Amino acid sequence: MTRAAVVGAGVAGLTCGVVLADAGFDVTLFAREIRATTSAVAAAIWYPYHVEPRAKVERWARASYRELERLARVRGSGVSMVEFHIAGSAPQEVPLMETPIYLPWLRARLRGRIHRRTIGDLAALARDFDVVVNCSGLGARELCGDALLAPGRGVVLKTANPGIVRHMARIDGDGLTYVLSRTGDVVLGGTDDASESRDVPPALAAAIYARCAAVEPRLLKTFEIDVGIRPLRPEVRLERERGTRIIHNYGHGGAGFTVSWGCARDVLRIARAITQSAGRRRSMPASRRRR
Repeated sequence: MTRAAVVGAGVAGLTCGVVLADAGFDVTLFAREIRATTSAVAAAIWYPYHVEPRAKVERWARASYRELERLARVRGSGVSMVEFHIAGSAPQEVPLMETPIYLPWLRARLRGRIHRRTIGDLAALARDFDVVVNCSGLGARELCGDALLAPGRGVVLKTANPGIVRHMARIDGDGLTYVLSRTGDVVLGGTDDASESRDVPPALAAAIYARCAAVEPRLLKTFEIDVGIRPLRPEVRLERERGTRIIHNYGHGGAGFTVSWGCARDVLRIARAITQSAGRRRSMPASRRRR
C-alpha cells in the first residue's frame, strides 16, 4: 500500500487525508495542533472569499459544493444546506459546515492515523513516505520559506442562539459583516486584518456586535470572542514541488472549507501520478534507470 503523510489538521489537511485514505493510500496525518486550528474558528459557510486564482477557485468550489451537498444528507456530518443572503445578490442555497461537528466527523474518519507532531523538514519526512502533502496553512511561511503568505486575522463573536435561523453576509470594501446561525450558537463577524495578534480590543468586539445587531436585533448581548488567522496568498499553492514527492496545498485565504474537496481531489490526482511514475521507474531495468 502506498504510504502518504499529510501535514496539517485544518480542514485542508483533514479533507486530503480522507480523500487519500478512501482512494486506498495508507495515510498518516501529522500536526502541531489537532483541534485548536484556524479552521475550528471559521464560520465555515460555502463562499469563495479572499482567494485566488479565480478560474481554479471556481472549479474547486463547484466540486466541493457537490460533495458537501451530498454530505448534508449524511447524518452526523455537521453539514446542512441553508439559504444564504449576500447583500446585493439573490439568496442562494449553500452548504454550512458546523465546525464543532464537522471537524470531529472528519477526524473520526481518520481515527488512529492522526499524530501530534511538529514537522520541520518536509524533505526528511519524504524519506519515510511515498507521498507528502503539505497542508500547513500559514505555517508554510517557515516550513517552506514562503514569503508570499500573509496573515488575515478573523475576529468572530459567538453567542447563544435564541431561536434565530438566519445566514447573511455583507462585504463593503474592506468591511465584512456576517450572521450565521448554527445548532447551538450564532457566529458573528468579522474582520480581515493584516495582523496576527490574538488580543481583541473591546471597542473592536463592540463594533462587530453593533454591525451584526443592526441586521439581526434578536441577538443576545453576551458573547465569546475567538480569533483565527487566515493564510492569505496571491494564489493558492497547489502543486508538486519539482523533483520531489511533496505536494503543496495551502494559501486558501478565507475559503478553506469552500475549496477543500476540490483541492483534495487535485492532490489525489497528483499523488497518483507520483506513485505511478515511481512504479514505472521501479519496473524499469537497472541499466535504463542509470542512464
